[in-house]
Amino acid sequence: MARKKCRKTQVVFQCQIDVVINESSNELVIVYWINSYLKLNGESAVSVNHPAVKIIQDWVNTQYSKGRETSISDEEMLHLVMIHLPEYFEWSETYFYINPS
Repeated sequence: MARKKCRKTQVVFQCQIDVVINESSNELVIVYWINSYLKLNGESAVSVNHPAVKIIQDWVNTQYSKGRETSISDEEMLHLVMIHLPEYFEWSETYFYINPS
């Protein structure tokens, strides 16, 4: 299920499509979610070949093989990304920053 968020510019519409992670989501959907949520593009974007993508995909698949019926929340996905892709975050004592560099 996808929802569109669009804003009109002078010439074109720029759209961000929000995705829901569920039992039918594959590694490309996982990568799209990560890059979209963290606003990564170009060289800073996560590749489908990043080892963390496979780990996150395996976790999602395990959830549904154990009987999960609800979609994976953004909070759950962010938690997984923070664990498996720590290089995209800057940490301090009380909070974190997303570091797209």
